[in-house]
Amino acid sequence: MRLDQLLVPTDFSTDAAKALEQAVFFAKAFQSRIHLLHAFSLPDAMSDTWRYPLEFIETARREAEVRLEDLRKKTAESLPDVTAEVRDGRPAEVILTRARELPADMIVMGTRGTAGLDYFLLGSVAERTLRKAECPVLVAGGRAAPPGARVDGGS
Repeated sequence: MRLDQLLVPTDFSTDAAKALEQAVFFAKAFQSRIHLLHAFSLPDAMSDTWRYPLEFIETARREAEVRLEDLRKKTAESLPDVTAEVRDGRPAEVILTRARELPADMIVMGTRGTAGLDYFLLGSVAERTLRKAECPVLVAGGRAAPPGARVDGGS
């Protein structure tokens, strides 16, 4: 199995951090290149007539760029080849497009991000990515079972 290119989308959530930990593990084992990706997307406005002020959008995007660059630098401390990019658009679409462009050998992402209610209404970004990705997708995060717990397949 080749894992030369790992795409690691992040929304800076706890689950995304767990996914990055897994990606670093794979990158060290397979000498992979990690591509960090943040899809910059603001929640839809509550009405058709109201829009986010341009200054707010620019500030939010700059903050995302700074956070992603900080994450890249931290990751690059243990790996030689890490890139980072912020792209505008809906997260699942941005992830799938970038995965095709690389092409990614695997997408490593968190189970749930910061979207909150969006998860229940529209389906999660992870689910949409899993359904449409042309490469394997490793979904990391969530809560682990307590030590000693049994998993028996029952409900």
